[in-house]
Order: sequence, then structure tokens, then C-alpha cells
Amino acid sequence: MLDCVLYEWRKLAEEGSRYESEEKRKDREIAVLRAQVRELEADVGRKSLELDFLACALRRVGAKIPASNNAGRRTSGPRPAAGWNRKAS
Repeated sequence: MLDCVLYEWRKLAEEGSRYESEEKRKDREIAVLRAQVRELEADVGRKSLELDFLACALRRVGAKIPASNNAGRRTSGPRPAAGWNRKAS
């Protein structure tokens, strides 16, 4: 009977350590994810500072900052070479 009780205690102790290691693994994952969030927040902050700096620099040199509806569009392009006719024949 004593052997049976000892095996039961041993089994319970092993299960407890398994759950404890699972909790440690989860805590480690949470720590990694929190570190990633901190890095991403820092990146966003740097990009925001960069954007503010560049907008201020553009204002200082007098360049126009494109409106949001025109951002990235090409407003004018290179002129065609002389003698090149764009009209359809």
C-alpha cells in the first residue's frame, strides 16, 4: 500500500512540474511578444519624428507638401523629344 501511495505522489509531482514548465513557457512567450510590441512602438515613434522633421524641412525650403488626395501621383512628366509626334495617324 505504501508503494502505491508513493507512486501516486510521484505521479502528481511530475504532473505539477509539467504544468509549471508550461506556465514558464507561456510567460516566456508573453515576454517575447511584449518586447516585440516595444520595438514596434519605438519604430513608429522614429518614423513619426522623421515625418515631422521632413515636413518642417520642406516648409523651410518652400516646397509644397502634396495634398493627401494627390500624394504619389505624377503631376508632370518629361517632355517628349522634338520630332516625336504623339497624335495618332
